[in-house]
Amino acid sequence: MLRNQICEAIRGRRVVTFLYKSERRRISPHTLYEASTGNIILAGTQGTEKEWRSFKTDAIRDFKITRDTFTPKPRSGRLYSDDHKVICSVY
Repeated sequence: MLRNQICEAIRGRRVVTFLYKSERRRISPHTLYEASTGNIILAGTQGTEKEWRSFKTDAIRDFKITRDTFTPKPRSGRLYSDDHKVICSVY
């Protein structure tokens, strides 16, 4: 199940790759949560600038955990609101 794979990567601080809207992504996954809408969201950083990105997991395809590890980016503010349920997180 994708949720378990994402949490495994988050706990191990492992970089992941996947297809999202036909584009290959390489992400350092930080948090998986359920939004108030019921969508399951993967939040993480992408690229050399470590920009925050969020992805609906139902649109993720070809998910792979790489051997590469990452150091979590310090939180500057909130990744999600109080009404979101955190499933797993590096924090």
